[in-house]
Amino acid sequence: MSNTNSSFLNSLKGILLTVVGIVVVLLLQHFVFSLKSQPQTSNTEIEKRIQPLASVVITPLPKQPSTAVTTTEATASAQNKVSDTTSTSSGTKESVASNDNTQVGKKTFEAICTGCHSSGALGAPKFGNKKDWAPRIAQGINALYHSAINGKNSMPAKGGNPSLTDAEVKAAVDYMVTAAK
Repeated sequence: MSNTNSSFLNSLKGILLTVVGIVVVLLLQHFVFSLKSQPQTSNTEIEKRIQPLASVVITPLPKQPSTAVTTTEATASAQNKVSDTTSTSSGTKESVASNDNTQVGKKTFEAICTGCHSSGALGAPKFGNKKDWAPRIAQGINALYHSAINGKNSMPAKGGNPSLTDAEVKAAVDYMVTAAK
């Protein structure tokens, strides 16, 4: 009997020593890590850090003018605008046309595309990285437009924003390609 009791007591001592050892290690760990001073961050810094990547803003469409424009008038007006643009110097014409497209592309990129293309998430080519973009640019701009509008691999169609127009998506592609050249 005494053998059984001593064996039981030895087992109990072993278990208790193990539990006490674990508790001591945990208390030491807590004490050591609590000595490190935690960086003081303000609520505004924390709010900046955890802001959402994008937000949706729904604005009503502007009211359309009540006067009807015939197709002929619209065509004539568009031709006048084109002839006005072509009458200026070629540098001015390019800067006016490309400036609008660049601004639309930049805004679209910053609102939608930057989430993946700034970090290279899910295999997206990084913005401005010539090495990442070279094989894609080699496929041609129409292939890039098609991939951006319809989606490819991990990238959803229109970057996951179906409300984007094809022109906005193309402008964003142009903006990213220009940065990578």
